[in-house]
Amino acid sequence: MAFFDKVKEAGIKGLDKAKDLGEQAKLNVQKEKIQVKIKDTYCEVGKAMFEKYPELLEQYFAEEAAAVKAAKEEIAKIEEQIVAIKAE
Repeated sequence: MAFFDKVKEAGIKGLDKAKDLGEQAKLNVQKEKIQVKIKDTYCEVGKAMFEKYPELLEQYFAEEAAAVKAAKEEIAKIEEQIVAIKAE
């Protein structure tokens, strides 16, 4: 009987461990969702700052502002190419 008691105890410990791992996974998912919200909020704040105060942004974040401007120009060129292809 001692053997079966040990097997039963090991099974219970295994179930407890699996339950703990499941809880950890749920918490990690919740944490990741919150981190994504924070990142999205930072992006929205940065975008609003860029649109409302471009001179301030260029003063303190010149390199980043230039990168955004260059990317927007590149997007505009691509959009022109798309329009040209559609017109054909």
